[in-house]
Amino acid sequence: MLMPMSKPGSRHLVEALVGIGGVPAQRHLLGTGGPVQGLTRLAGRKPQVEFGFQAAGLRGWGLCSRSAPKALQSEVSLQVLCNCLLSSGQSNGLAGQKNGLSQSTTPAPARAILHVRRLQPDSQEGPRPAPRPLAGPAQGENRRSIRLQPRKTNVKKLYSVQYLRACAALLVLVAHSFSYQIGTDRLIIPISGHAGVVLFFIISGFIMVYISGKGPFHAPTFLKRRAIRIVPLYWLFTSMAALAAALMPNLFQTTVFTWSHFFQSLFFIVHEAPEKGGASPLLSLGWTLNYEVYFYILFALAAFLAVTSRALVLTVFFVAMWVAGLLTAPADPVLQFYLGANPLAFVVGMWIGWLHLNGRLTYDARRARILGFAALAGAVLAFVDDGTLLLVQISFAGQVVWAAGLLLLGLILEPKLKHWRLLEQLGDASYSLYLSHIFVIGVVVFLARRIIGSEGALTVILIAMASIVAACIASLLIHGLIEKPMLRALSGKRKPGKAMAAQAAGSK
Repeated sequence: MLMPMSKPGSRHLVEALVGIGGVPAQRHLLGTGGPVQGLTRLAGRKPQVEFGFQAAGLRGWGLCSRSAPKALQSEVSLQVLCNCLLSSGQSNGLAGQKNGLSQSTTPAPARAILHVRRLQPDSQEGPRPAPRPLAGPAQGENRRSIRLQPRKTNVKKLYSVQYLRACAALLVLVAHSFSYQIGTDRLIIPISGHAGVVLFFIISGFIMVYISGKGPFHAPTFLKRRAIRIVPLYWLFTSMAALAAALMPNLFQTTVFTWSHFFQSLFFIVHEAPEKGGASPLLSLGWTLNYEVYFYILFALAAFLAVTSRALVLTVFFVAMWVAGLLTAPADPVLQFYLGANPLAFVVGMWIGWLHLNGRLTYDARRARILGFAALAGAVLAFVDDGTLLLVQISFAGQVVWAAGLLLLGLILEPKLKHWRLLEQLGDASYSLYLSHIFVIGVVVFLARRIIGSEGALTVILIAMASIVAACIASLLIHGLIEKPMLRALSGKRKPGKAMAAQAAGSK
């Protein structure tokens, strides 16, 4: 049975910035008696100490002595079940000793559910009220009966991640702007493009952990939001490719339209492409989205687990699949797809997300240098690929080390990063850029060859540069005019200006 906190009038209010709702833990505490030091993580395996939080527009009070039970580490319902100690001492601040309580305090043990309340962003807070008595579940009630609501994903925007999204999309764009003209015989072209995809996959694994938080989450809501995010634009460009392949087949070298191919592509069903070979959808770029959907479904199936258990289960699964692929060397393209190494990039991203959620990615100059050297070493290792099984795997490992090093470096440098507006916009539009760039490249190359005619080295470079600029401009337009309105409509959101106008009208 949970008991309400005792003696709420004789309290020592401690307030901290901590990790809740995806916001990383920080070590800055403010108490009524002055600055306080101590561990401020909301949940984890280590003993907890003086506790209060204000993060992502939420505030709560209390003193934690232990970890919250994993089953109820619920940022979802904005409730935290803790073992608490309410200090009745009147000391001038709490010393952040190892046991979390100063010798001058007299802790009164109690257990409570700490309810959090949402604040207005610009509200001016006066003196903090004393914590109110909090009623726990009735006697005999199962703790798991507290219903976890779908978590709102209003998490903090990470500029480092947006910049890296832009870099990943640009790598794919640059690779295709050359391969469209001269093929993929030069190793730098396919390796650069695939490295961009690996960076995308690692970012995706990180983001899924980042937005879902430490505890269990609502799987149907998660899948619905993922579908709204990726399906509409993908269907649009897949339909454009299908229409072009059906009406103007001479424009395509290997893409063939069939209804079966089209519908399997729309619904992310991995299959062998007709007359082309390989597990490629009708819009060839969609092979990466088949991996994304595969990962989303498995991630959602583990939604009932806390983040550490979820990451462990998925790690074991993906590693086992990869090892099975190495041992069996399947000839079937579909089996090759599922038993390949690519899903391991999602695994690495998940563990980076775990580190971030647990406040492990704090800035340190030495750590930043090590990560920078690791990323550079990974980039060099990526180019050892000669087509043999061993070197293909080593090349992939190099790409993963490079991408993971960049993401880790970006996250620890996040507080120090400058705000580059154009790079942020390209990061926001990275999905539009990824899906649309091959169409733009095709148009630019077609027009350039009609006008210039020559295919010398300088011409190839100039056409590639023109394709890159045109694709970036087109992606920004598509993102602003098509993708964002589509997402708002499907998510039931209004434009910021219209929402403010409606709120103002309703208040009159």
